[in-house]
Amino acid sequence: MAMKVSALCIISLLTIISSQSHASFPSSPLDSDSICEATPHADYCRYILPSNKLNTIFDYGNISIHHSLSNARSFLASVKHFLAFPSKSMSQRTIRALEDCQFLADQNVDFLSRVSERINSKDSLNSFVADDLHASLSAALANVETCFQGLEATPLGPMPQVVVVSPKGDGHFTTINDAIAAAPHNAGESDQYFGIYVVSGVYKEYISVPKNKQNLILIGDGMGRTIIAGSRSAADGFTTFNTATFAVAGTKFIAVDITFQNTAGPSKGQAVAVRNGADMSVFYRCSFEGYQDTLYAHSYRQFYRECDRRFHIRQCRPADDLASSRGAKKTYLGRPWKKYSRTVYVQSFMDSLIEPEGWIEWKGDLGITLYYAEYKNNGPGSSTDYRVNWPGYHKDINNTEADKFTVSNFINGYKWLPATGVPFNRNFH
Repeated sequence: MAMKVSALCIISLLTIISSQSHASFPSSPLDSDSICEATPHADYCRYILPSNKLNTIFDYGNISIHHSLSNARSFLASVKHFLAFPSKSMSQRTIRALEDCQFLADQNVDFLSRVSERINSKDSLNSFVADDLHASLSAALANVETCFQGLEATPLGPMPQVVVVSPKGDGHFTTINDAIAAAPHNAGESDQYFGIYVVSGVYKEYISVPKNKQNLILIGDGMGRTIIAGSRSAADGFTTFNTATFAVAGTKFIAVDITFQNTAGPSKGQAVAVRNGADMSVFYRCSFEGYQDTLYAHSYRQFYRECDRRFHIRQCRPADDLASSRGAKKTYLGRPWKKYSRTVYVQSFMDSLIEPEGWIEWKGDLGITLYYAEYKNNGPGSSTDYRVNWPGYHKDINNTEADKFTVSNFINGYKWLPATGVPFNRNFH
């Protein structure tokens, strides 16, 4: 249902945008609330569009088409996976409904790609072009409805159970911990997920997903809206491992549209927002907020997509308040964490906050055992001319070396990520 809501909202938004003018996009700024009120799912619309900002119709069109195409491609990949690896409980009627969805979703990718190319061109829209775009969007809406009507009419067998967590008491549970406790044990071999929908609000809980709670998917109402917050820190006597607000060990865990916080502050030392030791785990459109050891990626294969973090490693820049909060005047790429540590920055933007040396100087023989590398980064701080001279530091690695760290090669993502429905790229180039 969430996929249907997002598709209907985005495509409806694009339909409104394309019908605004047959001559050109208005240049006067508009706020997202005024646009979203005209869509069937205003809340979701507000979530994907930038809030409290004035933008033109053209800007909103670019944003919404990006999300729409991403969702269409993700949905198509999921349908293809279910058809390639059907479960034993899947009926012939269900398979046929999925085949319909594959055909319709493939069409939608083509339709929306066509719209994207046209609205991203600098040419104005004459009446004929605008009518064509409107027709494509209308067809995409019809395809979404047809697909979901077919699925809703099929006996899908044992359906993935979904429970609702709401602090107001109008769901199945009022705490996330209680919902996790209700999930089945050792369901990792199944292709069914136990879904926990967490409505917007601040949940002050310390949560641990144990190893026997597998195939869990935790879905919130969006970053900054569904918030899980804690404040444990090393300064208060906890080990770094146990400062985590949210910890997960259960295989095949997925989190979507949630903010994870550790609010201990910059003076409290290590204070983890999320500790992840779950194999084949995914965090999609999530944010991680804290000051030291914010995201503790402890072990196993993990994948993060479209996530925000104060300490980024890929496609990011240092947060402006990070250096000032600690009285620091320098920002570095990072420091080694014991022997054999490995960090690779890939296609990341590095701004002028990063010192010319890049990495923190380290004394002793640690530089021999570590592996630190950079690959096709950009921005004012991306020059590797003045990096440290550790034996284990490799600047400007080539394509062959970088391929070792792709989603396909580093975490075998091509084998397990398609089943999650989360978009990913197999390669860097």
